[in-house]
Amino acid sequence: MELIVSDSAGRTLFPISDFELDMDSGWGDGVDNSFDLVVRDSSVPLPEAAWRVFADGLEIGGRVEGFELKTGRTSSELHWTGSTWTGVLEKRLLWPDPGQDYLVLSGDANAVLRSAVKRLGIGSLFTVPDADAGVSVSYRCNRDVPDAWTNLRLAMRSAGLRLDARWVGGSCRLQAVKVTDWRGRVDSDLVNFDLKSDLLVTNHLKAAGKGELAARDVVDVYADREGGVGTVKAMTGVFELEEYYDANNTEGDDLRDQALSRLKDKQSEGSVTVTVNEGVEFGLGDIVEARHYSPNVTVSVEISSKIVKAAGSGYSATYGASPGAVGR
Repeated sequence: MELIVSDSAGRTLFPISDFELDMDSGWGDGVDNSFDLVVRDSSVPLPEAAWRVFADGLEIGGRVEGFELKTGRTSSELHWTGSTWTGVLEKRLLWPDPGQDYLVLSGDANAVLRSAVKRLGIGSLFTVPDADAGVSVSYRCNRDVPDAWTNLRLAMRSAGLRLDARWVGGSCRLQAVKVTDWRGRVDSDLVNFDLKSDLLVTNHLKAAGKGELAARDVVDVYADREGGVGTVKAMTGVFELEEYYDANNTEGDDLRDQALSRLKDKQSEGSVTVTVNEGVEFGLGDIVEARHYSPNVTVSVEISSKIVKAAGSGYSATYGASPGAVGR
């Protein structure tokens, strides 16, 4: 395979066929939404800001934001570094309009994406299909985590969709696509996994808001065995794990909502690294099942990260996820 380079205005410059590329996309611990491209061809010049690197029709690529030249006595190595397409979105903010508490994304999913691209002023890099997705979304953006990547993918996820970003015909095409549930559709022998399971996580969060001492606004929120959160205690005794959260600028319903959101984020059951043999490719947000027979463990996961290694000879992908369900 080869990578194509274009300038900041999208004009094609040249291909690169002798290279090594490492990139990751997704969310969660250890995911940077970045790439490191080692350019082996000595005739390739130093990159300029906001050049694009891409492989047509694939998720591979991103925006160049820097370089590193490593020199030695007999050789040198040029690294181009930057953000993947998801990383570009991660470095832009979906912030409420002046005087508004929140920004709400609502309407057809692709129309929401078109509006976001226009709002962010990134139409020279991203395009969205003219056709509607046929699924409506309604999502209130998170002021505490206002980046576009997080809020757009969660908006899509709330409607059973995922955000697909790949280079097509001169730009990175963003579109909402239905999450694919691969359970029962892929031979589990093609899917290998490393599983880390957390049997107990924080299930009682005490959040303290505005005020002082006994007059301070305090709420208690709880999680159940399935990871659902609310205001009714579900886990007690030796199964209860408590944690304190200081939110001293918050009160009332906002304090409760913030506490529920924070506790929900702590309901990870562990982590899964999924390696898929050649010939099977998943999207971020897809559901996959893997099985191990001795001991008997079945893992259903949402794909949350994708690590790609590419070179002139081709590319391979490794996937990461948090387990949605572990059966024994």
